[in-house]
This record gives sequence, C-alpha cells and structure tokens, in this order.
Amino acid sequence: MPLLFLDEIHDHLWNHHYIDASLSTISRTLQGIGMSSKKVTQYALQQNNTLCTVWVAENGNIPKEYVVWLDESGIEHL
Repeated sequence: MPLLFLDEIHDHLWNHHYIDASLSTISRTLQGIGMSSKKVTQYALQQNNTLCTVWVAENGNIPKEYVVWLDESGIEHL
C-alpha cells in the first residue's frame, strides 16, 4: 500500500518547491481538504502505472517550473 509520511511531504515541498511548511501545517492542510489515509489509499489504488510511464516519457523534458497541476480537491459539485 503506497504511503507518504508528513516528513516525506515536508521534504518534497522543500526539495522541489523551496517551501518550508511545518508538519502541523501540512497535517492541518490535508485535513482541511478532507484527505485521510483512507482517501489517499483509494486514490493510489486508482493510479495507472502504465499511463504514468507514458506521460513521463512524453513530457519528462518539460521543466517543472512550466507545469501547473489542477485538481478538483477544492471543488464542491452541485
């Protein structure tokens, strides 16, 4: 089962985005958007490794500063 610990999220934020957020801030933020270990596991199980590999092969040369990711985690559907 894929799992990220808060300190791993903290390290990723610093190493890739130079954001120094405390573990409590990360935890509160995840709780605030409704993320729980159950939801994270469900999303991870839905991941398609073949599609991820194809995407990286086609787009891996794009600098991370040029990419904007959008999701629906903050959208309430009517």
